[in-house]
Amino acid sequence: MESYTTMTINFNNSEAANKAMNIIKAALKTITPKFPTEFTTFEKDITVKENEIIVDESCSLWQAIGRVDVLAKEVATKLADEDFTLECYYDSCDCGYKESVKADYSNGKLTINTVASEDNGYCPECGELIVRFDEYDSNAHYYCPECGEELDHEEMFEDGLPTFTKEIIKIK
Repeated sequence: MESYTTMTINFNNSEAANKAMNIIKAALKTITPKFPTEFTTFEKDITVKENEIIVDESCSLWQAIGRVDVLAKEVATKLADEDFTLECYYDSCDCGYKESVKADYSNGKLTINTVASEDNGYCPECGELIVRFDEYDSNAHYYCPECGEELDHEEMFEDGLPTFTKEIIKIK
């Protein structure tokens, strides 16, 4: 299974980023991966650069531990006095599943916004990309630049419309 995860976690200082990196590595040791080589790859791919933790197209975090929101909760709980933002994008090359996670931790509250979809939105007639799954707006009117026709949302996303979830967790 080929899939890629890109993630950036921003902190206010490098000390917090390094502490968070240790929390993430410790969390990985408590999880039994479905495919052990994914942990090896992920641990090799995760880095700290100044005040950021960065993963650039690792193959693949999601299948190894489940979901990135688990890491966000772990970091927020153990570094309750350190604010951070997290952006993560997952793309499965095999099945087309995509997920975008944006998290913000400040003032003791963790907010996690997730968008998931089986694919981006395409014109059902000509295959033209109309909208990325994580930019989809259910209230928008979409037109194909090739065909000129207004498009039905469910036809653009033949495997189902993107799902949006928002979770707010009070940490302290």
